[in-house]
Amino acid sequence: MGNFWRLVLLATLSAGAEAASIHKRSCSQSSTPTTPAPVPTTGPGAGDNGGNSATSYQLNETWIGDKFYAGFTFNTDPSLTHGRANYVDKDTALASNLSFTTNETFILAVDSVTTVDPSAPLGRNSTRIEGVHNYTTHAAVLDVRHMPEGMATWPAYWMTGGQWPDGGEFDIIEGVNDEGRNAMSLHTALNSSCMLPNGTAPDPSVMTGILGNTGCPGNGGCGFTSPDSHSFGPGFNEHGGGWYATERTPSSLKVWFWGRNDPKVPQDVRTDSDTVSPSTWGLPTASFTSSSISCDISENFQPHRFIINIELCGDWAGAAFPGGPDVCVKYVNENPDAFKDAYWDIARLSVYK
Repeated sequence: MGNFWRLVLLATLSAGAEAASIHKRSCSQSSTPTTPAPVPTTGPGAGDNGGNSATSYQLNETWIGDKFYAGFTFNTDPSLTHGRANYVDKDTALASNLSFTTNETFILAVDSVTTVDPSAPLGRNSTRIEGVHNYTTHAAVLDVRHMPEGMATWPAYWMTGGQWPDGGEFDIIEGVNDEGRNAMSLHTALNSSCMLPNGTAPDPSVMTGILGNTGCPGNGGCGFTSPDSHSFGPGFNEHGGGWYATERTPSSLKVWFWGRNDPKVPQDVRTDSDTVSPSTWGLPTASFTSSSISCDISENFQPHRFIINIELCGDWAGAAFPGGPDVCVKYVNENPDAFKDAYWDIARLSVYK
């Protein structure tokens, strides 16, 4: 283990719930089986009013530390978002300390040592893992101490299945270049009719998010931005991370977020509980229902697997980078030290069915 990652791990373990210290940067040019069914209390699914389901879910799987290696595979396919990340296999990730674990820590990182040859076809080594199981109705809790940050980075925690975009995509954590707050989005088939109401602010009695793009088909996607400045990037890391929880039913997809020191974190989210009850979690940050997006969620979203990755540049981060995509690629190639904070430190991912 390199000295840098050794320091990261020691800081993580000694601080408990606190994230490793981070280094802010400016965006200057100088310097990506069969499982149990849910146990309903009053009936399955969620109402289309965006409210929470009155359903409890039983623990199906928890990934902590090296258990992630059994529940996920390293996907080395080239990025579909035209980024400068070279996704490596498990052996390469372990050998180069781009992934390692303890009993309570799982790390995924970007190479922060190598200067990349501009002629290299794929770019800087990075990591992307994909779950081996697919899910429909379920709830999930991701406990994260630190997420990737830095210019040119495009970290994401998301779900998809089938042939993209026909199988649908559910983005839970996503953003670029340390900009703003977390974005939560849906992507559907190009010929789908899925769309959020244009120009209509979300009902504050249903959810807390801020309306973003309204058209769901294809690359653009539809979704909401978190109102919490600590929900993504440096703001998230400075406050020790937090919890992202989700619920999928036949008629809804929802996201909740609580920061590490939020006194309102539900007990079943904070701990590795045997059951969770989203109906007790309060208002979601983002709520997509069959009525709110004007299409049937069960028909537009196939069974999905979890994906966690770190893209560099690409269609979003590159376009938003000061100077544009070519400057972004040059920055990624020439500045390995800029990616010392481009890592996930995950405490656990628990799935309930």
